[in-house]
Amino acid sequence: MGCFLKTIKEEMAKKLLKIIVFIIIAFLLVLGGFYLFLFDQFEGVGNSTSKDFVIELRDSVFVSARSWGLTGDHQEIIFSSKPISPAHRSYSTDSVYIFYTSEVFYKVDNDSVIVVYAPESSVSEPATKYSNIVIKGLKSGDAVEQYNADYQKYGLKRISVYEK
Repeated sequence: MGCFLKTIKEEMAKKLLKIIVFIIIAFLLVLGGFYLFLFDQFEGVGNSTSKDFVIELRDSVFVSARSWGLTGDHQEIIFSSKPISPAHRSYSTDSVYIFYTSEVFYKVDNDSVIVVYAPESSVSEPATKYSNIVIKGLKSGDAVEQYNADYQKYGLKRISVYEK
């Protein structure tokens, strides 16, 4: 009988040890995931680039192109009627054009309208559209490749998150 109880105690100890190890591993995975989530959210950590400039028209348009994240794979190009604070990157998504892509092409028509060519699926337009920005969506990967190769022939300029 004593041997039987000893065997049961040993089995319970092994099960308890497995449960404790499982809980520790699960805790470390959650903690690691949370750390990577935070690590990926802050600019300046990991691979990040940023550039800001102004396109001078009758009403100036402020442009910000940036990439960020652990591997630099989050990209956005923003067109705004107001300056975008580089320290806080604060802007209302309801009042700016956001392109979730690494590059867009544009030209200025009659010194008053910016025509932007970007992948159609990357565009987030504000609730109230600007009268001085017109979006031309590129519908296919082939169109994007063609514009990337020939944008200068079309009289366009390129904005890229990877160029300074």
